[in-house]
Amino acid sequence: MKVRNILFSIAVTAVLAAAGAADAGAQQKRALVIGIGDYPARSGWREINGDRDVELIVPMLRSNGFAQENIFTLVNEEATKSAIEAAFRDLASAAEDRDELYIHFSGHGQQVTDVSGDEPDGLDEALIPYDA
Repeated sequence: MKVRNILFSIAVTAVLAAAGAADAGAQQKRALVIGIGDYPARSGWREINGDRDVELIVPMLRSNGFAQENIFTLVNEEATKSAIEAAFRDLASAAEDRDELYIHFSGHGQQVTDVSGDEPDGLDEALIPYDA
């Protein structure tokens, strides 16, 4: 499968570390929900139903105390590499100590060579943005 080399890994742990540990005394509940199902035909990635998961996850978050204004979504063409990176930066900068963070990605992923040497199998996992 021909795929442009726009793969990247998002370290959720880095966002959590920047925000502080989540616990029962959380100040705010914040979420980033990414769903991609309709990748461009030129990308080589098959269509999947990742975008439909957003419609399920957001109401679940709302019923678990997440305010709508604290739930940020990126769906299909909105979920580019730069938009996902910006959303992670925004989430990290908005988060305060004891905030609870929920990050959800529904879309394609793949393994890539581990360049830091921290994976026993020599592979890192990568998320595939819309513009990969």
